[in-house]
Amino acid sequence: MLKKIMVLSVALTSSAWALPWATPMDTLKPQLTQKSQKSSLVNFSGLWTGSCDFVPAADMTIKHEGNQVSISYGTTEEKYVIGEMKSSSSAQASGLQLDNTYVNLDSDRQALIFVTSTSFKNSQINFISFFNKITMVLDGDRLAIKAQYFHSDANMGDVAEEGKSCVYRLKRN
Repeated sequence: MLKKIMVLSVALTSSAWALPWATPMDTLKPQLTQKSQKSSLVNFSGLWTGSCDFVPAADMTIKHEGNQVSISYGTTEEKYVIGEMKSSSSAQASGLQLDNTYVNLDSDRQALIFVTSTSFKNSQINFISFFNKITMVLDGDRLAIKAQYFHSDANMGDVAEEGKSCVYRLKRN
């Protein structure tokens, strides 16, 4: 059940940081220095087929135009704006859910990075939090995806860490 919830959380949102990164906000502010950036931005668009940890994964379609990214797999489509944070929340008698997803490019503008935090509770489940970071790196017709997941089950045990690696090949543009 927890694995299904974690997969759903990743599908609905996407990646973030856990306790070791809980530092004062002043230390997290970006430094105002000029970095040389590659002039060309990678375009992730295409129909991708691949596997995660050597198990076949659903085909994925990515549409990447400017700072707009749309990712479709199965019957799910997620839309993001690079550099913006997307937040949603729902609180009802039956439960609550809070989601925050930030999508950006790495400093060389060659990889997409998704940072997500999700928390939820319903009558059957303790309060659970997920922190995820997913990095997509394009190398020719190969898309490498590395995912890190940190999750807690409220007061039931320690924060757990899991990871996943996926490799996709471009099926068509």
